[in-house]
Amino acid sequence: MYKIFFNDRVLSISNNWLQCSQVMNAIIYKVTKKNEIKPIVDNFQQNLAMRELYLYVEDVEEAMNEVLSLFNVEESAGGVVCNNNDEWLLIFRHEFWDLPKGRPESGESMPEAALREVEEECGIHELTLFDFLTCTYHTYKENEQIMLKKNYWYSMKYTGTASLIPQKEEGIIEARWVPRNEIPVYLPKMYSSITEVLQMAVC
Repeated sequence: MYKIFFNDRVLSISNNWLQCSQVMNAIIYKVTKKNEIKPIVDNFQQNLAMRELYLYVEDVEEAMNEVLSLFNVEESAGGVVCNNNDEWLLIFRHEFWDLPKGRPESGESMPEAALREVEEECGIHELTLFDFLTCTYHTYKENEQIMLKKNYWYSMKYTGTASLIPQKEEGIIEARWVPRNEIPVYLPKMYSSITEVLQMAVC
């Protein structure tokens, strides 16, 4: 299954009818032809009252590729970082708690980009990269155009003792270590896609 987040609304693509039908208050479209997807997605973007939409399809990959073709897609990479105190690294940017991430530079792999972005945005260097976690997808507006970002997420461990230094030129107001059991306090000011990534992470 794929999920694409439109702020706090979500469009899901699945070939599992039981999975679709068990979601409370979700609208489900059974898609039989590829050309049905664009008008459904256009309607979802315009109808803000539609909170959750499922596309029930036979071929999930084909349907996802069709949705991606409707947008200008940009890729980025970031990390879910924990330290030796079972704390997770969060940043505060644009009025939301987030995870460090950014665009890859020329010739950079996604894991390399993820490590560099964490280092630059939070001012720490003694990082070990572990597993690829997941990709998330969300839309945003840039120059009056709707863009879709594909984020590659990796788990990381920080073993150093340096103080965090938020990269303010990137709009980061604060970088903070948060104990795992306090993460729920931050969820109301966190993007839905980020909460899903944190649910997959294991320190």
